[in-house]
Amino acid sequence: ETGVGKTQLALRVAHELVRSGRFADLQLYANLRGFDPEHPPADPAAVLDAFLRQLEVPAQHIPPSREERAAMLRDQLHGKRALILLDNAADENQVRDLIPAAAHCLVLLTSRRTLAGLDGTDVHLLDVFDEAEAVELLGRVAGRERVRAEPEAAAAIARACGYLPLAVSLAAARLRTRPAWTLADLAGRLHAGDLDTVKVGGRSLAAVFELSYQGLAEPLRRVFRLLALHPGRDFTAPGVAALTGTGEAAARALLEELQDEHLLEQQVAGRYSFHDLVAVYAHECVLRDEPAAERTAAVARLIHWYIHSAANAADLLHPSRLRWRMELIPPPPNAVEFADMDSALAWLLAERPNLSAAIAYAQQELPGPEAWILATQTLYFYFHRGLWSEMHDTHRVGLRSAERAEDAVGRTMMLSGIAWGLSRAGRFEESFEVARQYVAAAEESGEARLIATATASYADALSNAGRPEESAANYRVALEAMRDLDAPQQLAAVKINYAMLLLDRFDRPAEAEGQLVEALRLIRAVDSPLTEVYALTQLARARQQQGDLAGAVRHHRQAGAVSALIGDVARQARCLASCAEVLLEDDRRDEAVEAWTRAAELQVESPEPGVAELIARLGRELGAPPAAEDDVEN
Repeated sequence: ETGVGKTQLALRVAHELVRSGRFADLQLYANLRGFDPEHPPADPAAVLDAFLRQLEVPAQHIPPSREERAAMLRDQLHGKRALILLDNAADENQVRDLIPAAAHCLVLLTSRRTLAGLDGTDVHLLDVFDEAEAVELLGRVAGRERVRAEPEAAAAIARACGYLPLAVSLAAARLRTRPAWTLADLAGRLHAGDLDTVKVGGRSLAAVFELSYQGLAEPLRRVFRLLALHPGRDFTAPGVAALTGTGEAAARALLEELQDEHLLEQQVAGRYSFHDLVAVYAHECVLRDEPAAERTAAVARLIHWYIHSAANAADLLHPSRLRWRMELIPPPPNAVEFADMDSALAWLLAERPNLSAAIAYAQQELPGPEAWILATQTLYFYFHRGLWSEMHDTHRVGLRSAERAEDAVGRTMMLSGIAWGLSRAGRFEESFEVARQYVAAAEESGEARLIATATASYADALSNAGRPEESAANYRVALEAMRDLDAPQQLAAVKINYAMLLLDRFDRPAEAEGQLVEALRLIRAVDSPLTEVYALTQLARARQQQGDLAGAVRHHRQAGAVSALIGDVARQARCLASCAEVLLEDDRRDEAVEAWTRAAELQVESPEPGVAELIARLGRELGAPPAAEDDVEN
């Protein structure tokens, strides 16, 4: 049952266990939102993704399926004394893959259901307080002397709260901040309250919530009800400042006051959230007490803050990108600025669930272009982290916004993200059809850069569809257009993709090498190390196909060095493994063993599908010790 303190008890147990020295290796927490009135239950695959990221597995190494992610989590937790807290589970199926089968790990699980279908669990049923316990909590918060002075009124307050710990805490907090009130005053106010709204198990909590709400100063009441308009799971002071139109320091102070009043909670420092029941009540308050025009203005301020903050982050991920239609979005006074790529990525990761929720909310609540413009700011974040499904889904939502506005640029940008997401996920037939729509929308927009980019994307789709001649023709058109537009990074990317086509489908390595050498010159002029890794890797393939094995080794090593410089362990492992393969072909066995050994070490630290098979095969060919090969395959 909600409101009985399941989460608080589980958190207290977790803190005590860690404080005692047990499960000190690792602690993981997830709110599964099994009974959240505003959001669907958390997808177990997404929770597994979040856990693996906390374990520092790079996004591009996380497999797509729920089963593979569950297996990877078990591998990552092997030998670790880990504590996992899964809060508000909907059912057994939601949590089954989140529970590692290891004796050294402990899972604390809360739910309104007994989850009797799970094996090997100890079930502890929590009921509401009895009267004595409720009165004890009332005295602990409001003052024991006051409670002892009016025992009958204290019992009446406990009854009015339905003996729920959450409700008793709220009532006690109101008493604490009103020293002139008697307990009889509070009991009378609760008795006179409206009992027809928020109910739990037949008990109404509206009177308790209303008492807390009405006891706040009006600025605090306004913030409380406007928070119900925030589409995310949690919120920060900068975002709330935008939502409410206040300064960041004032917003932080107001959030702390609401937490002191037991109306908000913090599971992560600096990030606040509602209890489910309080969220329901806050939503009723905003509909009742906030004019519709003010609600729309608040939502617009928040979405505009997300757009400009996400745009500032995206500029660091891809400096040469264009900010399409940003002039339509008034800049907020406190959009987040970032010192470097690391801080931009940290913000994007923390706000990741809120960004997709904000895109959907903007599409639903705002008539303008906000939904598709916000989706555009997420594109390179999703690419950087390999979040192809999120790229596809958010751009699908944004497409509805662009179509409603009859904005050809918006349609083009959204179709770009959809096509990219489908292609990277291996859904080539769907991607091909979307790529055709992408070209048509770009031509309708009349924007030369969009037309060139769409043509290159269509060339990719044609290659994946097994139509290499048409693909090559479209690549050549895109290359010519990119030269005319003076877009060096985009031109380099198209050259790399065209070179891959020449290597894979036409066996023209010398021509491919020419494209790649020019791509490298362009990339190094604009300082794009990740693109440089792609170019060097393909250049190594071109040299290998021409019989220059020493040149291939040199380029693989250069690609590995750049990967190491930017901290991309997975690509470093791939480069070393590819280098070992060429060294073995060149009869440089000792060097091949050295490169393979380092690749295997990196692969154990950061597994990536595809590379494991290459490393395992090379291990067999090199006659590596069985233990080393077993490590790689595990």
